[in-house]
Amino acid sequence: AGHRLLVNDLRKDFAQPLIEVGAGWADTPAHLASQCDVVMSCLPGPAEVDSVVRGVHGILEGMSPGNVYVDLSSNSPSLIRELSSTLENEGKQMLGCARQRRRGWRSQRFGPLAALLGVPSWQCDEQHLVGEL
Repeated sequence: AGHRLLVNDLRKDFAQPLIEVGAGWADTPAHLASQCDVVMSCLPGPAEVDSVVRGVHGILEGMSPGNVYVDLSSNSPSLIRELSSTLENEGKQMLGCARQRRRGWRSQRFGPLAALLGVPSWQCDEQHLVGEL
């Protein structure tokens, strides 16, 4: 869609295939967030999300007011509400986004992915960029 992609992972070798096709590398989640208007993460669970968002050199540290964080992780509703409130108090936004693979695909690595974005109706027009990614 014409957007620059910047990536971060605990292990740079996991991101290497993306880097090889043009993605940039950020050394920390904070560095990544400082370079992006929209940050998306897909992590194993709530503990990892909390650490990557609020931990040392986390996404929250690097985000600017008006930026958006989209969480695609297997997460808990209470943590999503807590993080949303924290970000909102700093003029930042968080969107919860469930993901689902089409039935019949053997691997989560292949096949179509549906992203179900949970967002208040007043934010829909503001978040059109996320839908175009």
